[in-house]
Amino acid sequence: MYFDFYSVNDWIKTYPMSVKTVYKLHTLPDYDINHRIIESNKYILFYTLDGEGSIQVDGQGFTVQSNSLIFANATKSLAYQCSGEQWNFWLFEFKTEPFLLTPNYIYHTPFKMNYFDLCDQILLSLKEDRQQLASAYFYLFYSVLVSTLESGGNSFNMSVINKSLEYMKENIMNFSVQSLSQYLNVPIRTLFYIFNKEVGTSPNRYFQGIRTELGKEYLESTNLSISEISHHLGYCSSSHFSTVFKQFVGVRPAQYRREFELRNLG
Repeated sequence: MYFDFYSVNDWIKTYPMSVKTVYKLHTLPDYDINHRIIESNKYILFYTLDGEGSIQVDGQGFTVQSNSLIFANATKSLAYQCSGEQWNFWLFEFKTEPFLLTPNYIYHTPFKMNYFDLCDQILLSLKEDRQQLASAYFYLFYSVLVSTLESGGNSFNMSVINKSLEYMKENIMNFSVQSLSQYLNVPIRTLFYIFNKEVGTSPNRYFQGIRTELGKEYLESTNLSISEISHHLGYCSSSHFSTVFKQFVGVRPAQYRREFELRNLG
C-alpha cells in the first residue's frame, strides 16, 4: 500500500469552499475504513484512478471504478474499502456552500492531465500550512469538474479512454499509439480526436503523463535509483526519463525526491 496525505486540525472559513484533508492512496485488498465521527455538513470526494472500491453512505452501497467519482455526504454512517486487487484514488474532505452537484451519486469522467497538477497543489498547499490556498486550488478543481460533468459525456468515448488507460498501464514498457489503435480496433485519427476532446491532449502525451505519475510514486515510496525507475517505466535511458519528468513536473527526478523527503520529515 502507498499513500500520501495531510490533514489540518480545524476548518477555516473560506468562501465558497474549505478543504481540510487530502489523501492520495494506492490500496490493497485488505484496505477497509469505517468513519466513527460523522459531520453531516461535510463532503468527501472520492475520485478513482484505477481498480475498484466499495463505498457505503448511510447504508447505501456504491461500487466505484476507474474514472468514477462520488461526493459522499453522510448523516449516520460512512465506510469504504478496496473491493478488488487494488483501489487507487484521491480523497478530499471539504465543506462548501452551495453544493452544485448531486451528493451520493456516481459520476464518470476521465482524469485529465491538469487534474494531476491541481490535486498535487492542493496537497502541497496543505502541507505548507496554506489552507486558504489549498481551498482555492480545490475550488478550481471542483469548478472544472462541475463544468465537465454538466456538459455531459459520450459513453463510447468514455469506454475508449478507460480501455486505453488500462492498456497503457499494462504495457508501460512498450506502449505505442499504433498498438493501442490495433488493440481497440479504433483508427489512430479517431483516437486523437477522442483524447483531445475528452482529456485535452494526445494519446502519447497522456501516456507520458501516466508514466510520469508512476515515476513520482516510485520516487516517493521506494529507494530505487533513478536508473532503476527509468528501466521499470520503459525509458531507453535515465537521462530520457529525467528530461520527460522535468517537462511535466518542472524539476528533475532527483530534485523531486529530495523535496518530497524534506516536506515529509517528521
